[in-house]
Order: sequence, then C-alpha cells, then structure tokens
Amino acid sequence: MTGMRKLTLLLVLAVSSSAQSPSSTGPAAPDPRGFFLSPDEVAKVRQLIEQAFPPSLVGQILPAKFRASGPSSGTVAVFMASTCPHCIKEVPLFKSLSDAGIRIMPVFFSEDTGAPGFLQRNGWDQQPILATTQDLGSLRIRGTPTTVVAGPDGKITSAFVGELNPAQEQELRKLANAPVAETAAAAAKK
Repeated sequence: MTGMRKLTLLLVLAVSSSAQSPSSTGPAAPDPRGFFLSPDEVAKVRQLIEQAFPPSLVGQILPAKFRASGPSSGTVAVFMASTCPHCIKEVPLFKSLSDAGIRIMPVFFSEDTGAPGFLQRNGWDQQPILATTQDLGSLRIRGTPTTVVAGPDGKITSAFVGELNPAQEQELRKLANAPVAETAAAAAKK
C-alpha cells in the first residue's frame, strides 16, 4: 500500500466511530477494505489530526485581558499581525463595526514590533492589546486574522480564521444592530 493511500485510510479510520480506540487491546481494527491498523497507528493518526485541526474555539472562555470592560453585550477580539495583508484589508470593517458600537479588541502578539503603529497607519484610532503566549492560555490561535466573538460572560460563541467571507461579515454586522435595537425598544417602553 502506498504511503498516501495508507495515510488516507488512517485518516478515515481515525475519525470513524467504528475505529478501535487507542486504549483498547486485542487485534488491529480492520478497515472496510480489509487492511488492518494497530491501535498505536490509530492513536498516532488521531494525534496528528488534533495537531493539524485544533479543537474549535467555540465554547471556550476568552481571557479577560481580551474582553471589553464595563456593561456590554459582548466583545469581538481580532487577533492580527502587522505584516498580515488580510489584516490590513479588514481594518476598515472592524473600524466601522467599532464606530457602530461593537466592542472590537484588536490583539497582536507581543513579539510583533510593528503592532504599536499598525492601526493608526491603517486609519483606526484604537490602542492594540499585546498578547503573550501565556495570555492566550488554552486558545490555540493558528493564523491571522482570527476573529473571536464572545458573550458578556466571556464564552466564545463564534470564531473565524482568515479573511471574513460575506456571511461572516454579515454575522458581525448583526451584532452592531442588536444593541441599538435593544436600546430603542427599552427607550420606547419608558
């Protein structure tokens, strides 16, 4: 069996519910084509998959350092890099959302020496937050931009890696309208 064919087969078995768990004992688990994989091979593939595709950020807690303070309907933290062309392209969107009342927190890794002037050079008068690896805790930010939406309790409800597509941008724009609509409804009741 070729290496690519075996890797494909291992990937299928690793995510298959019928694959034998790494802690089980006994003979290797057969795949639908009659090939056999040892429990160690299945465990190795699962480990590779977890490294390549980290668990979703949704449901995790966004560290307090990256959340807006004060009463809020939530926070959008945007992990950026000063050398990232996609980040530069998205600055106008995040600036407009910030101007509409969404609490946008631009986060840069502390090693990024271009971070201090990045936002101002790109037309957004906002102070960046500098993050260390320890600040990120369990968050596994793998690329920039990474946009994370967290509720008032800090629980992450959405996360997008890379440049936002139109549907993701629309989801963020809905956040901009929600607080305004709630405020208008509250004012009408008074």
